Amino acid sequence: MKKRIFLRICSIVGLSLLLLAQSSFGQDSAGQKKLGIQEMLNSREFVFRAQFANPMRGPSRPLTTPYELKIDRDTLTSNLPYFGRVYAAPINPTRSVLDFVSHRFSYKWTTPKKGRWELTIKIEDNQDVQQFFLTVFDNGSGTLSVTFSSRDGISFNGYLQQSDKPR
Repeated sequence: MKKRIFLRICSIVGLSLLLLAQSSFGQDSAGQKKLGIQEMLNSREFVFRAQFANPMRGPSRPLTTPYELKIDRDTLTSNLPYFGRVYAAPINPTRSVLDFVSHRFSYKWTTPKKGRWELTIKIEDNQDVQQFFLTVFDNGSGTLSVTFSSRDGISFNGYLQQSDKPR
């Protein structure tokens, strides 16, 4: 009888220690992810990978081709699709308005509030694209909204990740 009670106590203690270890590991992982996001924003080296396009008019569209917005210190590379209404004729109708490289842009982000960062990127060397507004959450997911001078806006859902650097 004493042996059974001792085994039950040992199994309960062991299970409690296992659950405690798992919960503390999960917190460390979430804390490290949060720290990683802040480091990416500080270093100005990251990629936003778009998974869904949300045009102002019409339904959300899943993106099967890899589309991204890449920040590499002083270079912004946008490779995103556009779906929406245009109010002025485009210069090159065969190319997406969101397919460009910029070297003149301002970059400002806020400290985390309620588990999210807000980043504003104003483009200075593109006549049509005015700014990108990126909201990034603790888990790395995010929403990218684009403002234009002569088009309907569009937003994208996706995730933030470390920039791929050639070695």
